Amino acid sequence: MLARHQPWRSPVALLESFTSQVMAGRGLYRGGSSSTLEVWQALEHAHLQADIVYEESLLNGGLDGRQILLLPDCDVLSTSVVEKIRKWEARS
Repeated sequence: MLARHQPWRSPVALLESFTSQVMAGRGLYRGGSSSTLEVWQALEHAHLQADIVYEESLLNGGLDGRQILLLPDCDVLSTSVVEKIRKWEARS
C-alpha cells in the first residue's frame, strides 16, 4: 500500500508572472533575456532550492509555508495577486 505524502516545499518561492510578461514585456514571453533566470542561477550557486510559483498557484495556497518570496520581472501584477501577497506578508 502506498502512503500519501505531501511533496516537499521549499521555503523560497520565485514568482513567474504571466501578467508581467504580457503587459510589460518582461520575462521570456517576448524573447528577451530574463532576470528571473539570473536570479534562479544565483540561488543555485548559493545552494538554495527555490520553487517556481505561478500566479494561479499563488492564488490557490502557493505561499503557504513559504518564508521568502522573490519577485523578479514582476512590474505588473493583478489586484488579486497583490492582495494575496499582502495577506501573506501580514501573517509572516
